[in-house]
Amino acid sequence: MGDTFFAQGSGQAVYVLELGAGEDAAAITYLDSWIAANPDEFYSYLVPKSWSGDASYLTFVAKFEANTAKTYFFTTMTTSNYTSFTAVMKSVVGHVEAPLAPATEFSAAADFRVTLNYAPSPTNKVTPLAFSYVFDVTPYPTRGNGALMTSLKAAGVNYVGTGAEGGISNTALFWGTAMDVRPFDYWYSVDWIQINTKLDIANAVINGSNNPINPLYYNQNGIDRLQAVGAGTLSRAVAYGLANGTVTQTALEPTAFTDALDAGTFNGQLVINAVPFIPWCAANPSDYRNGSYGGFTVVYVTQNGFIQILFNINVTDFIAQ
Repeated sequence: MGDTFFAQGSGQAVYVLELGAGEDAAAITYLDSWIAANPDEFYSYLVPKSWSGDASYLTFVAKFEANTAKTYFFTTMTTSNYTSFTAVMKSVVGHVEAPLAPATEFSAAADFRVTLNYAPSPTNKVTPLAFSYVFDVTPYPTRGNGALMTSLKAAGVNYVGTGAEGGISNTALFWGTAMDVRPFDYWYSVDWIQINTKLDIANAVINGSNNPINPLYYNQNGIDRLQAVGAGTLSRAVAYGLANGTVTQTALEPTAFTDALDAGTFNGQLVINAVPFIPWCAANPSDYRNGSYGGFTVVYVTQNGFIQILFNINVTDFIAQ
């Protein structure tokens, strides 16, 4: 794992979680317990190759299928067992190694490292995982394997290929998806929005509660201030290559907001809606007393990359003059 991981570059660190001696099933059970006791400690895990063949592993990863799970497992599969994983296992980033890959190679470690190396900023935007260059890994042979590669792609399973189609000799990752066939960077964007809106709004609430000059109060002005914080987070997402659209702030009641979405009013926009103070408190009278507000809604489109290009060419004879 370490050799292939650091072959991608030495600037990215990684933790090693030692589960102790024992069979795969025992290690999987221990990791399950460890994650339950340490929620949100790590974003993703690179697991031993043999785990994909253990039935308990399928049960384990199925616990992380929710859109809010924010936990991923980079998993080495075989051409015999990748079909055991389902299309709702968005927590699994599967990889089938080339049949001639040496025993010292751990191909999925290259995929893992590419994703850990994401550090979003305006000058370091998140790139698609599909077609990412990877190093010191063996490309899967294409000759005689066309049907298999089509099946792997359809199942959301990744493998190492080359950039030969574009005249590039580098090895690259195909297709950069989780087992639900969505790009990994799609889920990275969804998770980034969840994590950073929570972080930024919590920061504003805590600081606002300690500001005697301009305290943050539960009123319309307070909701507006927090909405502006959320809009700032979403603007960063656009600048970092994680979201697509123009950030728009709205203040509509839930029914009106849903109607506007259905009517296409916000097409091409990244919308953060905040239900106004009075309507929210009228509909949720206990929330004001408890200091709870749940009137924010964000609707946005992730920034995806290209996977397939269809280029139409129409060839004709010259028209006689």
